[in-house]
Amino acid sequence: MKITSRAFARAVLLTIFSTHMGGQVHAANLTIQIYPVATIAHLIAGNAQDAIKLPEEIVTRTGQGLETICMANALYHEARGEKLNGQKAVAQVILNRVKSEAYPDSVCGVVYENAHMRNRCQFSFACDRVDDTPQESDAYEAALIMAQGAVKYGIYAEGLTPNFRDPAQTEKSQITHYHTTAVSPSWGKKLRPIKTIGRHIFYRSERVAKSIAS
Repeated sequence: MKITSRAFARAVLLTIFSTHMGGQVHAANLTIQIYPVATIAHLIAGNAQDAIKLPEEIVTRTGQGLETICMANALYHEARGEKLNGQKAVAQVILNRVKSEAYPDSVCGVVYENAHMRNRCQFSFACDRVDDTPQESDAYEAALIMAQGAVKYGIYAEGLTPNFRDPAQTEKSQITHYHTTAVSPSWGKKLRPIKTIGRHIFYRSERVAKSIAS
């Protein structure tokens, strides 16, 4: 699905924040200056485990914090063609990894883990040496808005919300991996498939999920 208007971006904002603000939602200023993602990746790659601080000038130019930008970059490159629920699920995977002891304890650390090793990172866009500067500004604005909500409040895809009265449902919420339906990686046979959303299949790794904090 191609995002073509600011109206959709505002709709994403309303969807994410309405439950947290009692319906009294004021759309943010969506005039966002896109900073070259490749530069951000370069800054983080040398210290992905501890998600380095974004230089003040970049924070000022984008109006966003580092964790929001890293989440937005992943949503844009990994899921901008998906509907809202598919994008939420990708964000959910990232946040679940942050909670797990098996991965770095920050969004940037998770997204850019091993970004300095070509084609050996967790999210392919981060280490394929292709210019990551977003070409679809509306889609990137929408990704930033979703990232803001995800980083601040957490986020769950439809059908993947934990229910602590139902351990089986909570396990479903602990998605930790995904791949597109166009590929069949060997690791997919070792994990439990949880849900297919759009063009992505989401999995739960027992090893990773067992250390996710409730």
